[in-house]
Amino acid sequence: MPAILLFILTTLAYIAMAFINLQKTPARGEYLLVSGFMMFGLIAMYVITSLLLTISVASRGGFDWLSPTPSTRKVFIGVLWLGMIAGVVFCAMLSTEINTDRTTGIVRTLSMPVYFGSVWLPLLMLIPYAILLNPQWRESLSPALYKFPLVLACVLGVVILMIPKIVSSANIQVPKQSDAEWKKENLTTSIQNETSLETLLQYVKDEDEWVRKMAAEK
Repeated sequence: MPAILLFILTTLAYIAMAFINLQKTPARGEYLLVSGFMMFGLIAMYVITSLLLTISVASRGGFDWLSPTPSTRKVFIGVLWLGMIAGVVFCAMLSTEINTDRTTGIVRTLSMPVYFGSVWLPLLMLIPYAILLNPQWRESLSPALYKFPLVLACVLGVVILMIPKIVSSANIQVPKQSDAEWKKENLTTSIQNETSLETLLQYVKDEDEWVRKMAAEK
């Protein structure tokens, strides 16, 4: 398969993942389930096409700078790809949980780049790959423009993947919202944006008065 076609397919998978990631999914089971299945399919497409694309770039000598020895270079390419993909896959899967995250304060702020990792992290691979696939760009531009982002994407991917294990092993106490605070923050937006009369009627039956009142007014 031509390298340019693989690049286009990988880019399309990235754009679709980013689009889903940037949508504020309503905190209701059916919507979360649908977006989860869509994201899973796009992740699979991204993984497969990016792997084939990486092989294509390697066959064109795009990774010769990693090592002069072919066998060692293949190992480095594998590690590089796995690091980049691990971070993207982890972030993309985690993005469906953003509406159920109850962390607060600085932890919540620091988690945002991870939740939206499938928006920015793939760019550290796709932009260098675009340079490597274009002989004119590769010869005229500084090698640092594709080497540094690729290595950075690999390192960040591994670090992001290790964050939960680090937090767990270090027994770090993560501040979280109470059930009532989380419910108010999420349901307020959901009710305001809701257009289904059937769903609003379900909210009217909620145990909390403020939910019933808001749904009735809507």
